[in-house]
Order: sequence, then structure tokens, then C-alpha cells
Amino acid sequence: MSLSHSSNQHQPTHYDDAGSRDAIFNSNPHPAVMFDDKFHIIDSNPAAVRLFGYTEKQNMIVNAVQLLRDCIPPYQPTGRKSVPLEYRLAAAIKNGYCEFSSSLVFNDVSATFDVVMKRIAFGNSYGIIAYMIKRKELEERVQLMLDATPLASFFLGEKKLIPTECNMEAVRVFGFTSKEEFLERYLEILPEFQPDGSRSRDIAMKKLNEASESGRVSFELTFKTTTGENLPAEVTIINVKWHNADTYVYYLRDLRAFKEAEEKLCANSCLLVAVNSISTMLTGVDVNGCGKLVYESLKILGEVTGVDRAYMWENIEEDGVVQGRMLAEWSKMERPKDGISFWEASPYDNYPLLKDAVFSGKTLNMLTKDIPGPEKKILEQQFVKSALVIPIIHQGQPWGLIAFDDCTKERVFAKENEQVIHSGAALIVSKILRDRMVQNLVEAKEAAYASSRAKSEFLSRMSHEIRTPMNAIIGMTKLAQRNNNIATIKRYLDTVESSSEQLLELINNVLDMSKIDAGKMAVVLEEFDFEKMLRRVIGMTTVKLRQKEINFTVNCPLAFSRAVIGDELRISQILINLLDNAAKFTQPKGRVELKISRSDIDAAHSRLRLEISDNGCGIPMSQLETIFQPFEQVDGSLIRQHGGTGLGLAICSSLTELMGGKIWVESEEGFGSNFIVEIGIKWGKTLEKKRKGINLCGESIPLVENKNPLNAAESKSPELPKPPEYDFRGRCILLAEDIEVNRAIVSLFLEETGVTIDNAENGALAVEKYKAAPDRYNAILMDIQMPVLDGLGATQQIRESGLPNAKTIPIIAMTANAFEEDEQLSLKAGMNRHIVKPIDMIQLFKVLAEAMGQGEEA
Repeated sequence: MSLSHSSNQHQPTHYDDAGSRDAIFNSNPHPAVMFDDKFHIIDSNPAAVRLFGYTEKQNMIVNAVQLLRDCIPPYQPTGRKSVPLEYRLAAAIKNGYCEFSSSLVFNDVSATFDVVMKRIAFGNSYGIIAYMIKRKELEERVQLMLDATPLASFFLGEKKLIPTECNMEAVRVFGFTSKEEFLERYLEILPEFQPDGSRSRDIAMKKLNEASESGRVSFELTFKTTTGENLPAEVTIINVKWHNADTYVYYLRDLRAFKEAEEKLCANSCLLVAVNSISTMLTGVDVNGCGKLVYESLKILGEVTGVDRAYMWENIEEDGVVQGRMLAEWSKMERPKDGISFWEASPYDNYPLLKDAVFSGKTLNMLTKDIPGPEKKILEQQFVKSALVIPIIHQGQPWGLIAFDDCTKERVFAKENEQVIHSGAALIVSKILRDRMVQNLVEAKEAAYASSRAKSEFLSRMSHEIRTPMNAIIGMTKLAQRNNNIATIKRYLDTVESSSEQLLELINNVLDMSKIDAGKMAVVLEEFDFEKMLRRVIGMTTVKLRQKEINFTVNCPLAFSRAVIGDELRISQILINLLDNAAKFTQPKGRVELKISRSDIDAAHSRLRLEISDNGCGIPMSQLETIFQPFEQVDGSLIRQHGGTGLGLAICSSLTELMGGKIWVESEEGFGSNFIVEIGIKWGKTLEKKRKGINLCGESIPLVENKNPLNAAESKSPELPKPPEYDFRGRCILLAEDIEVNRAIVSLFLEETGVTIDNAENGALAVEKYKAAPDRYNAILMDIQMPVLDGLGATQQIRESGLPNAKTIPIIAMTANAFEEDEQLSLKAGMNRHIVKPIDMIQLFKVLAEAMGQGEEA
């Protein structure tokens, strides 16, 4: 019988010569025999000769067929009938390979062998080579193979989940104490569900089936150790024949270290992405502050690191003590679990561990339970389990810190991430400092603009304040030059004197402010009689108080029996300015009180308190802080109504500071103001002279009504010679002017032309009179700065009134606003011309003649 060969059978091994055939027997430790196509043994190796009990190969070959048949007992130890050798050989011939396990008897000794039969070729013939491997020996070799691999390994039976063998690495990795314990408790290491929610057994059976079909499969599966720890592993299943059945060898590579490194790398990568996102977000400049962006940056870092809280501190120094001040904070919680407020500012001296970290630049990465000192108590109160504190060094100096709190679990933050977080913190700090610098520049710019605007407004007011008395002086002087009546000339000169004093006061204020700004104002300490100085001040201020019929009270219960050592001029200047201010902003028949008191420091020193109160218009709360600044005034309409440069209170404040005192105001809008000055004084020699005049101590000084210097009841001046070229008889002009002396000057200028003049004391009255009789007026002379409604507003209302001649009636600005931009504002408001005070009489006549269509002819 010849052995056939087909393409779908196992390809036979070729042995071209006897030497090659002998080599496979001599090199193989297992018993092996070779059959020809007649089932005769044609060769054997030494191990087979010894197994059959022979000393020579030739003796074994002679009795081969019967010898092999005799080795197979009729029945196996399990009671199953043995398969005849011929059937096994036929299978090997047909398939080229046959493997089986069987009990064999040699020299009356029975043992279990695994027999492998394989078809081979030698020369032009084919045969069968059979290897006989004793079961116990194979098991030992398999166990040796398992133990030799560095991976956790074990065997599983065919399509079962119960292992039959394992190595010690599997025992160690899963935390068992022995192989027996591993094999017995194997199912405990396979959790019911995987992290993704799928069933572990479903995955295991699916992969077993794939290995059965393909012979090998690899995949990832998460196990559990005996301590309950997740054990991610790369599993490789190889399908092998074991005891003539499909057996599966599992190789497990522990991925915990790899996963941890991967997580760290992923976390680091996420942090890098987060920091890049923060960098993009913080690129711009927010002049309104960057608090929201800093919060968003902390939120990004906090979410990426998986913490419950992230915050940033800045180092500040107060009274020589360095503290950490909270700049921004992000938290998953609305508030700490125990209700304790987050740290806002705290001296580092109270927290030595934190102080050492911040000023040495060392990172704190600790569990709360391991932190010594007072820091532990604070963190425990807020249920913090893990803390990471990274100091921030800016330009070589400790700037602050960025910190992360984990209130959920104990963990040590990855050191690889610290540098990335530090880079993110540096970006935030750079953003904060950049925005602060820009904010400072913006504030400086706005302050410069505000100063420029204030000075511009001041110059405009100065122009008005200077030109107003100058208008009276020049106008009255011209009128006096043209008049021969002594009484009338005296009345004109009285007005000139009053206006000159007003102008002198204005000039003195400007010069004083200039000295103060230049640092040239000095305090002169000399002895003086305080009561005498007080009488002089009251005498200088009663004129304005009498004009408005203001009830003025001096409350001074002190007896100044000794001279005061101080700067008499500056103290009197402060009193005059404050009393003039009170008179200016108090309504007619109002109340002003001067109260003087003192508190003694010792026998030679006292603190003098001066209070000037009124029941005037008061000061808005929003402007109390700026009222003492140069060029500042309360309200535009009040400025127009009461006048002033805005220097008086600034001068009072500067003089008070020069004398080592302080000044402040208590005021409520609509209910008056109380200005308070406190200055230190020294007492000088006792005053021996007898006092005369009024007693100032608590006495109310009544003030009588002062008649207007231009009162109509007084004698009228004779008619001035009328210029022959102008005759405005039959014409009517509406004069809008709030200052009486200016109205008088214009009236006196124009009365010789025969024109009729209607007066309006403010812009609102001017609009009202025009609307009541629009056909009455041929022109309107309009001052700009007036109370209630200024000239610009009044002009706009007239132009927009819709009356027949509202768009065409000539409106002429007659104002002390002398700048070019003032003229442009007048024209823009709808005025036809702009005349500047002091008024040029010839120009006024000419402009009115042109406006009323008379030209220059009479």
C-alpha cells in the first residue's frame, strides 16, 4: 500500500538521505518510530528503543508491528474502548497528521502518552513518523513554558472560562497567594461590566470564538485585582491543541503603568491645549479690567486638572506686612461646604509653610492629612483633601501663587503638569499687569483730558469773570466822561469802584493759586489779635450779605484775651472765601452762620475750629470729593447764576494744609452746606488793651437792606447828546442779561437812540416774552451765561418756536465769552452776530442798525 498525497493534505517533511532521517531521531528527546506503507517499523530513535525495553534498534524493528499493537490495551483507564492503531495510521495517511492521547503499556507498565503522527517523505517513498510524549512530562514542559514568560499567563479549556493552569506572574499580578487560589477564584477577577458598560463575559466569549477561528486574537480588557483595583490589560489568546482538544493560552500584559503614563501625557496635552486656549483668550486688552477673563482662565485650568477649586493670590504689603490677596477664584461649589468664606487676604506670617513656598518658589503638592501647621486646619475646614500650590515669580520677585484644591479624593498632582500650569499662571499674570498698565495709562489720559477740560472751562469762566467787571468799569467810565452832573458821575464811579474791587479779588485768587502750584506760598507765624481780625473779615463780607438780605449770625463764645500766634492773613483769607461762598450760594433772605470754637491741647496750644454754615442750594453727593480741587465747580447753571472761577475752595484747602490743618464739607443737596476748618494755634502774650465795638460772642448781627447803586428811584441822568447818524425811535429790542449793571450800561448806551428796551433776567424769561409778543421786537440782544436757561438754549427755543418771524428775527450774542469757539457756538445755536464784552458802543450801534435794516444812515 502506497501513501497518497494531495494538495489539501499536510505537506510531508522531506529527508533526502539516511543521515537526515537519523538526525531527527537522535535530536528528539521523545520516543519516535517510523513506519513504511506496510505499517512496518523501519526506524526508531534511542528513546524509543529504551521505551520498548530493547538494547538494539534491529531487534525492535523485527517485531515492530505486533509490538506496537501490543502496546495499546483493549480499554483506556476511563473504561472507553481503545481505538485500533490502524485507524490512527489511516488518519495520518489521509490527513498527513494525527494527534491523540492514549494509555500505552510498555514492559507491563501503563502510562498516558500524547502521540503525534506525521507523514514524511524519504527518497521516493512516504511513511509515518510517530512521537510518543509522556503526559506528565508534557505537562511539566508546558508549565515550564508558562513560568518562563514574563507575562501573566494561564490555560483555558475549550470555549470555557475556567483556567486549568497558570504561572506565578498571574498569581502576583492579581494579588493571589498561590496558583491553586488563582485557579479557584479566577472568576472574581473578571468584573461583571467593563468601564464602557459592556458585559465582561460577553467580550471574553466573543474573543474565544475569534481565537478558535483564527488561531490568535489580541484585545484590551479590564480585570479586578483581589484589592478591587482596576487592572487594564492587553490580552492575547492563542488556540493550541492540548490533550487532543482546543485549548487557549492567555497572555496578559499589565497596562496600568502604560495607562498612567498615557493619562499623564493626555493630561499634559490637555493642559497644553488649555494653556494655548488661555493664551488666545488673554491676548487682547480690556480697559475695564480683566477679572472675568482671569476667572475663565482659572475655570479652564480647574476643569482640565479635575479639581473642585482654583484660585489666584497676589502679594501685597500693608503696614510692612506681606499678605496674600485673593484676585480671582473658580469653584464647582457655590460656596464652601461648611460656609466658611474663601480667603481674601491673609498675612503670610500666619502660615509658615505657605510663606516658605511662596518666597522660595517651591511647589506644594501634598495631601491635607500630611500638611503640618495651621494650613492643615484651614484646608480641613473647607474639606480639602489634596492641594497643589504653585508660587508665581515675576521678574525675579515673588508675585503670588496659583492653587488647586481637590475636595473629592486624595491624590498627588502629576509633576509633569506643574510647569505647564506655571506657564498658564504666567500668562494670567502678564494679562493682569498689562491691563493694569493700560488702565493706568487710560486713567492718566482721562485725567489729563479732564485737567485740560477743567482748565479750558476755567479760562472760559475767567474770561467771563474778568470781562464782566471790566465791562462795568469801561462802560461807566465812558458814561462818566460824557456827563457833567456831579451826582450822576459819582454814582457811575461808585459802580466803577465796586467792579474794580471785584476784579482785584479775582486777580488775587489767580495769583494765590499760581503761588500754591509753584510751591511759593509760605506761612508766616506772628502774634495777632484774633477778634480784631474777625471784625475786619465781617466788615468786608457784610456788603454781599446785605445785598441779599441774608441773616448773618456769628457764634463765638470764646474770649480771646491772649494773642494768637499764626498766619493772620491766611486765616482771614480762608474766612473771607468761605463767607463769600456761603453768600453766593444762599438765596435772598437766607441764613449764614459763622461758629468759632476751640479744643485745648495744653496750656500753650489749642486747636481752632471754624464752621461756616448756610441753608443754600447744597452740594450733590457725587461732587463732594472734587469740590476742593482747582478749577472745579458744582453745576454749570449755578456757575452762570453765581459766577466764580472755581479757585476759592481750592485756595482754602491749600492754605489749610500749609498751616497743618484740615478742611472738609458736610452738605446735602437742597438743604445747605457746612464747611469746617480745623487748624492748630499757639497762644501768645496777654492783650491789655480795652476792646471796643461789637461783642462777637453769640451776638446776632442784623443786616439792613442795601439799596441798589443803580436804583431807579434815584435821580435820572440828563439825556445824553444823541449821535445824529442813528435813530431807533419806534423800534423795540429785547435785552436778555442777568447782571443788572450790564443791563443798565446797555440801556444808557441806547437810550439816546430812542429805542425801546424790554429786559429779561434769564434765558427762560426771554423766550417767554418773545413768544408772548413776537411782532413787538425788532432784535434780541442775548447774553450767553445766564441762570435757568442760557443764551444758547434760549436762542434754539426761539428759532424752533414756529412763530412767523422765529427764523428771521436778528439775535445778537452780547457776552463775555470771547474765544473763537464761543463765537462758533453762538452762530451754531442760530445767532446772527457775536459781540464781546466790554461792549464797544460804536460796534453795538452799527450791528443793531444793520440787524434792523437801517444800515449806517440815520
